Amino acid sequence: FYELQAAVFRAVGAGDWPWDRQLLLMRIVSALMTLPLVPCSVFATRRAGASRRMALAAGVLAFAVPQLAYVTASLNNDARGIGAGALCMAAVSAAIFGSGGWRTVGAAGLALGLGLWSKGTFIPMGLTVGLAFLVNVSGLTWRQRLVRAVSDGGIGVLTGGLWWVRNLVLFGLLHPAGYCSRSSSPRS
Repeated sequence: FYELQAAVFRAVGAGDWPWDRQLLLMRIVSALMTLPLVPCSVFATRRAGASRRMALAAGVLAFAVPQLAYVTASLNNDARGIGAGALCMAAVSAAIFGSGGWRTVGAAGLALGLGLWSKGTFIPMGLTVGLAFLVNVSGLTWRQRLVRAVSDGGIGVLTGGLWWVRNLVLFGLLHPAGYCSRSSSPRS
């Protein structure tokens, strides 16, 4: 999130701008990170079998979530987490109600990785995405569904979850306090 903000900041030459314009730019970039929310809500609702009208209503209802505008327009990594979560839920609906093919596995894994790269609170989404492939009723065998569930989790870990695996290996915790070294690990 912060690297992307910095890249946009540098790309438009905002270093000489007044601080309020700099802040506005970064808030706009933050809000744009949540753009997948509406189309992904529509897609997921439609994939679940709802009518076109109901799916469009679901897309609009995303704006009824309390504090959504505040959170998405403030400067924190929640905006990217919301956008990644929307992509994950679209992939989950494709995994449950679609063929559960390898393109869906790749899309779900990449969306999961983007979310894991954004926030540690995204870790439980891995279970949701994996279970989506397991409950797919498209005619795949139990083994095929299990391989797809594990594969999308692996893609997610490789593309965005290695930091959390590293913390578990080095410190025995997902989120150690401060700048811990190996010798000052909370477990030692």
